[in-house]
Amino acid sequence: MGSEYPHMQATLVRSAAPVVAKAPVADVVAQVRSGKKVHRHDAVEYCAKLTKDQAAAKRYGGCKIIRCAGGSPCGWALGFGCGDCLWFPLVGVLCLPCPILLFCACEREANQWLLRDKGRVKSAFVIVDEERATLVNYSVPCCTEELCDDPYFYCEKMC
Repeated sequence: MGSEYPHMQATLVRSAAPVVAKAPVADVVAQVRSGKKVHRHDAVEYCAKLTKDQAAAKRYGGCKIIRCAGGSPCGWALGFGCGDCLWFPLVGVLCLPCPILLFCACEREANQWLLRDKGRVKSAFVIVDEERATLVNYSVPCCTEELCDDPYFYCEKMC
């Protein structure tokens, strides 16, 4: 259409994609250490940037305190890294000496450990503080098939 029909010229309008604020990778560690919740996408991004040596399973075993996402201690764990697997044969709630859960996670994706049930990811353990060997767990809530964006609990190394 030429200039003889200016009212008929088309205008291309692009809608902007929503902008989601993401924490810089360095902020993930600061968030963890200050007791703030870490969004799953930020945690996965941090974890994926670690080297193979930084993300080696053997570095994330040991005695762990389990903290609920709000920061309160809610359990304990004894874990081992074997090959690419992260194995927790003893996990319990505070004040109970007997184990209540046993799991082994060998599937790795972007340095995180995934647990599946019937082929679907049910839980992910993501490294959020490589220096202190801290992991965060994101799980699939009831009646959905996607991991939550908010953490379920943190595993902090004690020994």
